[in-house]
Amino acid sequence: MKPEDVQVEVTSNLLTVRGETEDEREDKRDGYYARERRYGAFQRSMGLPSDLDTDKGEVL
Repeated sequence: MKPEDVQVEVTSNLLTVRGETEDEREDKRDGYYARERRYGAFQRSMGLPSDLDTDKGEVL
């Protein structure tokens, strides 16, 4: 993944990471050909400590 494919957001002591991934592979051999594609979006959110200063990233 490239950094520009990921978004990080902090709101109200909630950290959210989201993005999209895409991968394509080909395998060519004598009499054999395979192609695989994988893609999808993801999002994960997790709570941050209530005493965290989200502007500075410091615990108060």
